[in-house]
Amino acid sequence: MQRPAGMRTRLAMLGALMLWATGISAAEFRIPDDYATLASALADLKARGRTGDTLLMEPGTYTVNATIDFPVTIRGEETAATILEGASGRGPVFQINLTNDVIIKNLYFADGDSGIRVSVSASVSVLNNVFHLDSDTTAVDVVDASTVTVRNNTFYDNRIGVSRASADTIIVNNAFVTQGTAISPVDITDGVRFNGFYDNDLDGVRGTNAVRQSDPLFVSASIGDFHLRQDSPFIDEGDGTDVIDDTTADIGVYGGADADVLPFQVRGISAVDATVAAGTTAFDVTWTANLSYLVTHSGDPGYYKVYYDSDGSGSPYDGLDGEGGGSPSPVNVGNVTQFRLANLSPPQELPTAPTIGTVTPDDGRLELTWGAVTHGTGYKVYYGINDVTENVVDVDDATSHTITGLINGQSYKVAVSAWFQARYYVNVTAVDSTGEDGRESRLGTEAVVGVGDVFEGARSAEVTAIPEVPRPFPDLPNEGCFIATAAFGGADAPAVTLLRQFRDRYLKLTVPGRAFVRAYYRYSPALAAWIENNPPLRRAAQTVLTPLVAVAAAMTKYPAYVALVLGLFGLRRALGRRERAQW
Repeated sequence: MQRPAGMRTRLAMLGALMLWATGISAAEFRIPDDYATLASALADLKARGRTGDTLLMEPGTYTVNATIDFPVTIRGEETAATILEGASGRGPVFQINLTNDVIIKNLYFADGDSGIRVSVSASVSVLNNVFHLDSDTTAVDVVDASTVTVRNNTFYDNRIGVSRASADTIIVNNAFVTQGTAISPVDITDGVRFNGFYDNDLDGVRGTNAVRQSDPLFVSASIGDFHLRQDSPFIDEGDGTDVIDDTTADIGVYGGADADVLPFQVRGISAVDATVAAGTTAFDVTWTANLSYLVTHSGDPGYYKVYYDSDGSGSPYDGLDGEGGGSPSPVNVGNVTQFRLANLSPPQELPTAPTIGTVTPDDGRLELTWGAVTHGTGYKVYYGINDVTENVVDVDDATSHTITGLINGQSYKVAVSAWFQARYYVNVTAVDSTGEDGRESRLGTEAVVGVGDVFEGARSAEVTAIPEVPRPFPDLPNEGCFIATAAFGGADAPAVTLLRQFRDRYLKLTVPGRAFVRAYYRYSPALAAWIENNPPLRRAAQTVLTPLVAVAAAMTKYPAYVALVLGLFGLRRALGRRERAQW
C-alpha cells in the first residue's frame, strides 16, 4: 500500500527536526579507521542519537548484514575496491526499515541473500553501486510504497535487478546486463527512464529513453571493472551530467553526479633489469592497459605515471636518480604500457659477514641458520669436504637453508656470505583525460626488481659439521626408550625393541599403563644421560632391565603361552579358594 504524501513529508521533517534539536552537525567517520566494523559504527551512531552522518568505507572486503533504521550515508571510497558480502542465510546486505534520508553509494555488492531491501521508508537513495551477486538473488527489493531513487548503478548477473511495489521507486541511468529479469513487475511502468539493457532473459519495464541490445563494452566484468570502453553505447546516454568529465551522464555505475571519479587500478605491473640491454643501469617496467575510454582513447587519451624508489617498499615512492636525476618519481610516461628508466645511480653497499647461528646434523644433510645483516639483499651458502668453496648455493633473502645430498659420517666445512644488489620498488597509476592533471587511480600492486652490480661481502667463520642418522636419545615421547637406549647402547638394540613393543602393545592400552609411560618420559631423560656416560651404571642398568626384557619377550613373542600360563595360574588360585571355603 502506498504511503500518503503527507506521511512521507512528516518523516522527512522529523529527521531535520532531530538534527536541529540535538545541535549535532553531521560528520564523516571512516571504517576501519574510526570504527573497526560497519556494524559497530551503526550501533554507536544510533545509540548516540546521531543522524545524517557519513560512514566512509575504505577499500577492502567486508562481511555485512545490517539493519539501517536512522538517517545515514554509507559510501565506499572506491567503488570497485569496496566490496560487501552478506553472510549466507542472514538476509540482505542492507535492510532499510522505518527511516528516511538513507544514502547507499559507491559500493560493490558481491555476495549475499540479496543486496538492499527497503520497507516503510522515505527518501532512500541507491547511487552508483555495482550489484554483482548471483543468478538467484534480487539486487534491490523495495517491498512497499517507500520512496526510493535507484540511479546510475550497474546490475550484472543477478536474478532480478530491481523489484518494486510502486512507481515511488524511481529507476534512472542504470545498466542492466545479464539479469534474469531487469526490472519487475511489468505492470508498474512509471518512473523508469534512461536505462541500458543487454543480454537479459527479460528486460521487464524499459521505460523511456532506453538503450537496448547493445553490448555496453565494460572494460572487464570478470575482474570487476565496469568502466566503459571507447565506443560504448552507454556513453553520454543518461539523464543529467557526469561529475567525471562534465558531459551528459553515462549510463551505469561510472556516470552521473555521484560517480566514483577514480580510474581502475593498474594491473599486471612487472619490472626486469635492463642494464645489459641499455648499456647503463636501467630497468624496464610493463603493465596492462587500463581500457576505460577516459584513459585509453584514440583521440583523447589519458596517461600513466611510473613511481619508483630504492630505499624501501611502499609509498612514498620518492626516487630521484632516474635518467641521471632528470626524472624524479613519479615519471609521466604518456599513454604507453611499457617504459625504461635508465641512467640510474643505485646505491652500492658491501654487506658485513653473517654469523652462523646453528648447524644441525641430520640424515645426509645439515640444517643451517644465520642472522640477517645490514645491506644483505641475499645470501650464499658455501660448503665442501676439503675446501668450503667446493659448492655454493644462492638462497636469496632466506636466513636458513638445508644442505642435502651429503655423506653421513663425513666432515664438511660450511660458511655463509651476504650479497647486495640495489632493489627498485616500482608502481604505476592511470590518469584520465579530464583535465590538465586528470584524475589518478590508486597505486597498483608493487613490482620489485634487482638492478646493476652485485656486491658480495666476506664469508662467515667456517663451521665444521658431520651429517649423521639421528639417534633417538633423547627421543620424542612416543618413539624412544631413554634408559634402555642408554643401557643397551642404541635404539636398535634387540632389548630396546622388545621393550618398545611391550610399551605399544600393552602399556599404552590401559589407563595405569599410559600414566606410567607419561611419568617415565618426564623423569627418565636426565637419568639416561647419567647412565650413558658411566660404564658401571650401564652394566647395573642392564642387570636390572634384563628380567623386564624377558617378560617383554614373552608377552610380545609368545602371548598365547603367557595367556595360558596366567589362565592356569588363575584357575589354580580359584580352586584353592573353593577348597578352603568347603573345609
